[in-house]
Amino acid sequence: MTRVVGTALYGIKPDGDLQWYRHDGVQNGGAFWTAGEGGKRISGGWDIYSTVFSGRDSGVIYGIKPDGDLQWYRHDGWQDGGAFWTAGAGGNRISGGWDIYRTVFSIGRGVVYGIKPNGDLQWYRHDGWQDGTARWTAGAGGNRISGGWDSYDKVFSGYDGAIYGIKPNGDLHWYRHDGWRDGTATWTAGAGGKKISGGWDIYSSVFSGDTYLHLV
Repeated sequence: MTRVVGTALYGIKPDGDLQWYRHDGVQNGGAFWTAGEGGKRISGGWDIYSTVFSGRDSGVIYGIKPDGDLQWYRHDGWQDGGAFWTAGAGGNRISGGWDIYRTVFSIGRGVVYGIKPNGDLQWYRHDGWQDGTARWTAGAGGNRISGGWDSYDKVFSGYDGAIYGIKPNGDLHWYRHDGWRDGTATWTAGAGGKKISGGWDIYSSVFSGDTYLHLV
C-alpha cells in the first residue's frame, strides 16, 4: 500500500539561509504543516547562487553560481527536515558553463533543461544525480530538442515529461516531452503546446510541487 505523506518545500532567505517545510495537507489542500511557522533552518550560504532548483528526487538540489559552475547537493533529511547532507559543505562541482541559460529546471531522474536567450531548449541527463559524480549524457552543450521558448516569460516542469510555459499575456501552455528520458526530440503538443488556462501573469514566480510516497 502507498500512502502520501507530504510535499517538501524549500525557501531561501535574502541572507542565504535555506529553510525546509513539509506540507502535510498535500492530498486535500488542508493547511497542515510540519515546521510551518517559519520552517527549519537546514543550511546557510545559498545567496552565492544566481539560480537554485530542485532535482525533484530524494533531496537532490542544484545551484548555479554567477560564473556558470553547477553544484550538486543532496539533502538527506528531506523527508523530516533534518540538517543532514551529502556534499553539504559547498556541494560538488559537476559542470560549468551554465550561465549561458536564462532558465534552468529539472524534471527528475537527473534530467535537466536549459533555455538559451534565443529560445533553444537544451536537454541534459546528469547520470550522477544520485551520488553527485560528474557523469553526464549530452554533457557537452546538451541536445537541442526544441526552439521558440523565448516566447514564454516563465517555464517550469511537471511530472513525467510535462513542461509548462507562461506567455506574457498570462496564457498557460502545456507540453509533454516524450523523449525526456533519452533526449530525443519527440513531443506531444510540441508545436506551440496546448493552452490550458489564462491569467497566470498575476504571479511573479510559478513552480510545480513534488510529492514523496511512503510505503506501508
